[in-house]
Amino acid sequence: MMFKEKSLITFLVVVYLIIISSIIYNRRSKASDQPNQYQTVTFWHAGAGKERVKTIKELIQKFEEENPEIKIKLKIIPWDQKPHEKIQIAIASKTEPDIASVGTPFDQIISDFNAVESLDKYMDKETIDDFININRNQNKIVSVPWFTDVRALIYRKDLLAKKGIPEPTESWTWEEFIRYASALTEDNNNDGITDIFGYATTARYAYQFVVFMWQNGSDLYSNDGKKAIVASEQSIEAVQFFVDLMKKHKVSPIFTTENLLIIRKMFAEGKIAMFMDCSDAANALTSEPALTGKIGVGQIPHNKKFAAYANSDALVIFRRSKNKKNAAKLLNFLIRPDNMLFYDKKTGFSPSRRSVADNPFFDKYPIKKAFIKQSACGKPWRMPPFTPSPRLILTRNIQMAIEGKFSVKEALLKAEKKMNSEIGSLF
Repeated sequence: MMFKEKSLITFLVVVYLIIISSIIYNRRSKASDQPNQYQTVTFWHAGAGKERVKTIKELIQKFEEENPEIKIKLKIIPWDQKPHEKIQIAIASKTEPDIASVGTPFDQIISDFNAVESLDKYMDKETIDDFININRNQNKIVSVPWFTDVRALIYRKDLLAKKGIPEPTESWTWEEFIRYASALTEDNNNDGITDIFGYATTARYAYQFVVFMWQNGSDLYSNDGKKAIVASEQSIEAVQFFVDLMKKHKVSPIFTTENLLIIRKMFAEGKIAMFMDCSDAANALTSEPALTGKIGVGQIPHNKKFAAYANSDALVIFRRSKNKKNAAKLLNFLIRPDNMLFYDKKTGFSPSRRSVADNPFFDKYPIKKAFIKQSACGKPWRMPPFTPSPRLILTRNIQMAIEGKFSVKEALLKAEKKMNSEIGSLF
């Protein structure tokens, strides 16, 4: 009898194990037959900063809540880790992400190498038309800026008021700019040493003189980016205007390689009345208690055209992405007006869409409003693929013109020849 009971128990245990195993197998089999629950989009972001990273993560969380079938795999690459180089390596090794946020004009460079997808088909006309500037290459949209930062004229309200000079809430002409900058320049004790400069600039940064080239109807490169055109009559006239600010009119210190931090310090000390810089500089200066109520931001001068240097973080979708549809969902989510406004409020950047720039929120911040106004004529520059050296050649030759080693015309002719030699080796 005991034997029969034991056999029955054993039999029941075996049957139980068989049933359990069958259930587990069937569940695993069904799970393996089902598609993945989530679709993953890889997103690389060039640049860090505590508030920016926090804001980006908040936006991604919101996106995933709105799109529960999509998960975002975010990779933050700080600038000191050379994110653009990492992206170049990823392109070469065919391991690029689905979507990335990059600094301009890097978007143009990777577009020249056919690494990014044309975005025209992923955006409706109303959205495209709403952008103040949108990044095109060969008439195709290659990237979309989700914020912009433009260089505007930062000035000391107290110094302008002292001389009865109107604030540059509207752009002055070149002639007016020289007249007002000269009036602001002072040698208080007639010892031959300038105590206050009406303006300050430096040839260390190309945009400080390139804007005058744009304003005079010239440019750095041909439309296809394959030829330097910096020695045109318009360029020579524009760069001469830039050099004359230091050498002829003497409204600016003679700065060839000096850092903008020196200019910002002199401006804070009341030794400079105006200079051209970005919103970060204006924000830092206005936070100084001693400068409360003394800082204004206006429009940079113009000549034949209105133009200002603008850069941005721009979103690109990579051509080899196998998940373009969902990457485009993320892109359109990030540039959606409510999300762009949220991002700009948190980070302090300026919006790249007109509808966002017109939001009443910005009316409370006159400095931010001035940068938004300046961005209407902002533009980035093109660069030949994968090399900044032609621009560095131009910068060095203009520095030598300021130093008196060449005339402006000679410097630009030398620069154009050497730049084209460098560019020619790329094609």
